[in-house]
Amino acid sequence: MAEYTGFKKITLHKRLMKTSIGLSICFLLLYVFYHMTSEHTSFGKEGVIKVIYMFILVSHIVLSVLIIPLVLFT
Repeated sequence: MAEYTGFKKITLHKRLMKTSIGLSICFLLLYVFYHMTSEHTSFGKEGVIKVIYMFILVSHIVLSVLIIPLVLFT
């Protein structure tokens, strides 16, 4: 593998970042499309496990929204 230095390393980094963002956008679109076209599924458990599940779910959603400005700034 060739060693990247200086300008080439910056160019490579930009290309990889743009590719990563593009793939993330594709994933998001497919994820939204899938959930718009599939049936609703509810969590079938009760009690402590449901509380743990809901905590993980809500924290995941909140963190995924909060990360958007960081990704766009970077």
